[in-house]
Amino acid sequence: MAGSGSESRFYASLQSGGLESSYLFYGPEDVRISGAVETIRARIEKEAAEPSAAWSAYDLDETGFTPFMSDLKTVSFFGGRRGIIGFNFHVSAEGTRGPTGSYRLTEGDQEELLKYLDKPAPDITLILRSGKIDSRVKFWKSLKRKIYEVSFASSPADRREIIMRKLASTGLSFDTRAKAWVMDRFVDSFNQLETEIDKLVTFMGTEKKVTVRELEECMSVPQIENIWALTESVAEMKINKALNALNSLKAQNQAPEQILPMIARQFRLLIICKSCGEKKLSIEETAQKCGLNRNTWVVKKYIGQANRFSTPSLKKILCSLSAIDIKVKSSGLDRWVVFEEEIISLFTVTLQQPQNRTRITGI
Repeated sequence: MAGSGSESRFYASLQSGGLESSYLFYGPEDVRISGAVETIRARIEKEAAEPSAAWSAYDLDETGFTPFMSDLKTVSFFGGRRGIIGFNFHVSAEGTRGPTGSYRLTEGDQEELLKYLDKPAPDITLILRSGKIDSRVKFWKSLKRKIYEVSFASSPADRREIIMRKLASTGLSFDTRAKAWVMDRFVDSFNQLETEIDKLVTFMGTEKKVTVRELEECMSVPQIENIWALTESVAEMKINKALNALNSLKAQNQAPEQILPMIARQFRLLIICKSCGEKKLSIEETAQKCGLNRNTWVVKKYIGQANRFSTPSLKKILCSLSAIDIKVKSSGLDRWVVFEEEIISLFTVTLQQPQNRTRITGI
């Protein structure tokens, strides 16, 4: 049965009733997703006549889609309910392989799966496990209408806590500025954290004290200064300045997928700063709302940039960034070319908005 629910509602439904015919688990919380999968697996195997034959797992990066789909259509020899999970489940308009070689469902694969979900096998519980999904894409919209979806999401506060735990688990000693540096760059690019922390541990060797200098030398993340420069260029309507910032990011071998979340975060923070200013909140209250370091100069820096935009402009730019994200991922063209063209289009967005700006001075 199609439906959706929170993680707690999912567990409550298991206690009060039977298993659904199909589930979609997605989000950044891998440990919690694994726990939910194991809960379903334990229940199926406990009730199975032959537990060893009651569970099948397919890593689509390794097997592709055909064996997975074939198993879904196979009647169980032992009878009773079976569980089938497909993980590393992704879609793309660009073909069957993503930029890192991971499997992407073709349009034919997508159609075959959606057709199966119209009339799923009565003796199978299907689990599709994915990371981040884009609910604006047609396939995901269609899938969610046919499957029970559970989002294992995390709030910014959750992510900050997880980042701090991850830093502590490395055995390294991060100074205050180094912790803030990591937080600024990964709180909205959470899926990159694990790889970059592993690189850092290897890079540090026997040295234990980590400063911003070591982080900048080791980690492959966009420099925040270039994100600031890009935002300033839009505020000042200086296209050449924007192109220089983009060229700097490109020279660092940054992918548009890494840069876009940081740009979006910047504009979200500016909107929050605008709102806090209109409500006459203090520096400390504004910092708390934004999840920023409480140093006065940090918050004032964001407020200063927020003053360069009207609230309608900021909101329109955020909507445009969402559209840019889809175009970059689905156009099938060179991603950097598409990204640069769409970022420059933000200047048109700013020009079209009213220029009367409420200046924030009461903080």
